Amino acid sequence: MRRRPLRSLVSRERFSASGALVAHPRNLVGGGNSRVTISGEGMRVGIVGTGTVGLRLARELVDDPTVETVALLSGSGTRQAQIHDALGDKVLLGGDDIEQSGVDAVVLCTPDHAQYELAASIVRQGRHVVALADSVASVRALLSLDGLARAGECSVVVGSGMSPGLSSLLAVHASTLYDSIEEIAIGVTG
Repeated sequence: MRRRPLRSLVSRERFSASGALVAHPRNLVGGGNSRVTISGEGMRVGIVGTGTVGLRLARELVDDPTVETVALLSGSGTRQAQIHDALGDKVLLGGDDIEQSGVDAVVLCTPDHAQYELAASIVRQGRHVVALADSVASVRALLSLDGLARAGECSVVVGSGMSPGLSSLLAVHASTLYDSIEEIAIGVTG
């Protein structure tokens, strides 16, 4: 099953498979008439975090025809070069200066505890933020950026790394392997 690219996520009324708390551009934190285009041809996306999640996201974005560039905004020069070599020229080695990168939106693929401060800094620059944090404390902190995002006319998508749809699909598949099932419990952790 292929994950939906970023452009289709932000154009839906809900993030049914991703579990994000906010979804439609009019309903995003900050919502409404943004100065920065977040969908359509020529979208420039930055990724902070070059681990497993950042790499998989970069792969998805490189395959999306509406994404012009994917800027790697963290990680060692060696790691960025490895990802660039693997995925091609659509991936830019962005250093760590988000303001100079020219991206429209930034996806935070970092540990939960690091996302609030980084998201606040990005929102102050007038850029959209997609946060993958899913711990209760981090989500509450990110949602508190509402006023700042509205003032900057940008969006903050919170909780987009959670995948209850995938967990449910796996549970349904697993249930076909047994004669009877008494209970299925799905737990989510940060």
